[in-house]
Amino acid sequence: MKSIHERDGHYEMPLPLKNKDPILPDNKDMAYKKLIHLKGRLERDSNYKEDYENFMRDIIDKGYCGRISDNHEYKPGARWFIPHHGGSSFKEVQDKSGLRL
Repeated sequence: MKSIHERDGHYEMPLPLKNKDPILPDNKDMAYKKLIHLKGRLERDSNYKEDYENFMRDIIDKGYCGRISDNHEYKPGARWFIPHHGGSSFKEVQDKSGLRL
């Protein structure tokens, strides 16, 4: 596939979409609810919060994600919020190896 390429030791490829410019449903409310749930968990568990903050700082520093301006404009149907949450397997918790998103 021509669209797969290596960058900094990692492979990148586009999302497997049939249409180049799909119309995406508005999922902002659902993503916001996930954020509120995550915020509650971070407030209840200081170890989880520390792991989460370290992980997020690392991916921001590596340039994998970043903040967009509050007044950024989108074409209708051209935005999708990626709701995420932290998780850990029993083994990761047992080994204290951290958080995965």
